[in-house]
Amino acid sequence: YVGLLPDIFASFKRNKSIKSLLYELHINPANSYNAIELGVFYYEKRQYKKALGFLNKAYERVKDSERLYLYMGLAYGELE
Repeated sequence: YVGLLPDIFASFKRNKSIKSLLYELHINPANSYNAIELGVFYYEKRQYKKALGFLNKAYERVKDSERLYLYMGLAYGELE
């Protein structure tokens, strides 16, 4: 894959990743890094409230993640 054309399978891969992360988070709710990844995926799908739900859940446990703060700020900015 050269990268000149859009990846037509990207949304299928993303949905598969989301399902996998949701399952892993269900098994281990303390895994904040999966919650961050879910927040990022939902942000990219423009589902900002859902993204913030996962990002805020991760924020309860993780205070030193630049990626977490970045996507929280972006999601809050999109909601205003």
